[in-house]
Amino acid sequence: MGIRLVRREDASEMVLMVMVSAITALMSLRIYLELTDYPRIGRGIWHISHALTGGLVMAAGQLVNLIWHGDRARKISAVIFGIGFGWFIDELGKYITTDYDYLFKPAFSFIYIVFVLLFLLYWWLEREFPKDPRTLTYQVLNQLEDIADNNLTKPEKDKALTNLKLISSKGTEESRLLARRLHRIVEETEAKEEGKNRLKTWWKKMGRLWYAAFKKRLFQFLLIVVAVVFTTGSLIDSVRLLSRFGNREIFDYWTEGKELLTRADINMFTFKTVADGAASTLYLAGLFWIFRRNKILGINYFQYGLTVNIFLSSVFKFYFEQLGAVAGVLSSALILVGLSQLKKDGSIEV
Repeated sequence: MGIRLVRREDASEMVLMVMVSAITALMSLRIYLELTDYPRIGRGIWHISHALTGGLVMAAGQLVNLIWHGDRARKISAVIFGIGFGWFIDELGKYITTDYDYLFKPAFSFIYIVFVLLFLLYWWLEREFPKDPRTLTYQVLNQLEDIADNNLTKPEKDKALTNLKLISSKGTEESRLLARRLHRIVEETEAKEEGKNRLKTWWKKMGRLWYAAFKKRLFQFLLIVVAVVFTTGSLIDSVRLLSRFGNREIFDYWTEGKELLTRADINMFTFKTVADGAASTLYLAGLFWIFRRNKILGINYFQYGLTVNIFLSSVFKFYFEQLGAVAGVLSSALILVGLSQLKKDGSIEV
């Protein structure tokens, strides 16, 4: 007898919580190590790696999920697991090199790729949730936890009743019978008013302000700045990196006394230059069409450029700059989200 797997409705939220917790933990750890000059935990031959700590924290996160019931336990588990994963993946350089080099340059690019894959998983899970009767039944059964905790809100109750109606119209005879019984339970449950979550309220308010900025002429100026800053920044990066192949003394300020002579460095520089060139070309094409009054096409080109920047250019940028590339990725992601919302709302006139 085969095992049928049914995707959870909140799967994307859990993946997002793991990803955000992991990135926060990794960045905090790197900053701490940089500020404290990489302290060692242990004496003599002993050294406690934070990969071990991360593994233990990941195990603790899973134990929370195995021992306790409810949505709150799942969220706590996701956050704890994410923190442990961030600490664990930070040590990747030690496990892909023969000399256990924690500061191995390509490691941060691989770490970034891992988080890109997590984001793609989140994006895939965010797409339309399956509407087959079996999945909807599991979804309603999960909401029984809220009924048991007397924590069912009106929107959740309305959604559960809607899903039960769909099950009754599409499901098998057994599922329709179960749906009728569940419908009676949910219908008789008194919904409670949603409590105000200050963090959620603040987050939504910031999101509305961000989207509102794209609906004004500020948006056009922002895109010009993005195109100019990225294109000139890419050229400066190329000059800086090329200088390492030549006379180090002339460009000592730019190169910080580092050599760039390995075959891997040359390959990564080539890939980065090609990816930066592609992104810059797309940005400039976007500006061209915006100034030609075809804003939809211009926004499309900008989105293509931002996508190339996030999923290609940044991989190679992390190879050379590591933490220095974080700000660029975050700003690109925010602008990409803003442009997507702008198109979704139909607010193209600026």
